[in-house]
Amino acid sequence: KLLSTIMEKVSRLLPSEVWSLLLLDEKTEELRFEISIDLDPRMVRDFRLPLGKGVAGQAALKQHLIIIEDVGKCRYFDDEIDRLTGNQTRSLICVPVLFGGRTLGVLEIVNPKSINATILSLLNLLADYIAIAIENTRRFKKMQEMAVRDNLTGLYNQRYLYQALKRLMAASQEKKKPLSLIFLDMDDFKEVVDRLGH
Repeated sequence: KLLSTIMEKVSRLLPSEVWSLLLLDEKTEELRFEISIDLDPRMVRDFRLPLGKGVAGQAALKQHLIIIEDVGKCRYFDDEIDRLTGNQTRSLICVPVLFGGRTLGVLEIVNPKSINATILSLLNLLADYIAIAIENTRRFKKMQEMAVRDNLTGLYNQRYLYQALKRLMAASQEKKKPLSLIFLDMDDFKEVVDRLGH
């Protein structure tokens, strides 16, 4: 929600044809579209861009801002998104979104109305704010996850059970459908706990 608000406000300040934020999936090392202004999200929902591929992939890999004033003269430019969306990219700015030396994603501006030093400094500042917002969101999610999972096994804990039961019971009452619970008991589980801990 916060990222969408930031992107919308800045797209008014720095006019261009398309604004996109691509986030890096650290497991697959691929960029995916998180938010797009003036681009149908359904068209790019399943698109993945490996690190190093295309201008955005290069910006993410090399961790520096890339300005392409004429994509026809750029050896990194990949027109796959243009073919998917029917847009025509002529110029491009890709700003890596970095936090603590790690690449979180890339802010991509397609066909900006103008490129000057003021715009570039604003983009770098914006990328910093986006990085902080992304990192705070990830940390918050991790804290939420840690609160309902056992540290050792990763299994859901008693806190999660009560949260889930509350939701399930409310849904059951609302839909007027029965809710069943199954309780299982493991023989001699105390021995496992005594040997391996809680």
